[in-house]
Amino acid sequence: MPPDGSDPLTDEQVTLVRRWIRAGAPTVEWVVELPPRTMISKKDRQFWAFRSPKKASLPEVQAIDRVRTAIDRLILSRLEADDLTYSPDADRATLLRRAYFNLIGLPPSPDELDRFLADERPAAWERLIDRLLASPHYGQRWGRHWLDAVGYVDNRLFDGDLANIIPNDDIWRYRDYVVRV
Repeated sequence: MPPDGSDPLTDEQVTLVRRWIRAGAPTVEWVVELPPRTMISKKDRQFWAFRSPKKASLPEVQAIDRVRTAIDRLILSRLEADDLTYSPDADRATLLRRAYFNLIGLPPSPDELDRFLADERPAAWERLIDRLLASPHYGQRWGRHWLDAVGYVDNRLFDGDLANIIPNDDIWRYRDYVVRV
């Protein structure tokens, strides 16, 4: 569209645009000749950032039954080099408590613990995590964390001199936005 305040298209221009559209809106191929690439030398191209990524081979590990992903294999190979291995898997009750404390900062209720332990369906863990991430407590916990990181305060602001207090009446809107998002 023409910019605001510009003159409207003339009848000839409208006719020209219509003919161009009826013809299939052909475009002209523009060829731009670029100067030769002299800014990056062959030695520069050997720097890791200029090389194409290549898939690394995964190391062999002794405790292959503990490997679930490629990252597990990398970590486990380093642990085994120091004669270490992974800790045993946590039981379901411990996993539930860890998820609750990490995501919403609160412990699970006894009913929630019993419900999770009784749920033997394959995706019970995924459903639990989805429910915790959808909880308003998740927004409150992590919103508080990030508001602390940026130095948010709900009260009135001052510039170091108590005589110059700056009103901060609507700041709660920002806090509530962070918690909601």
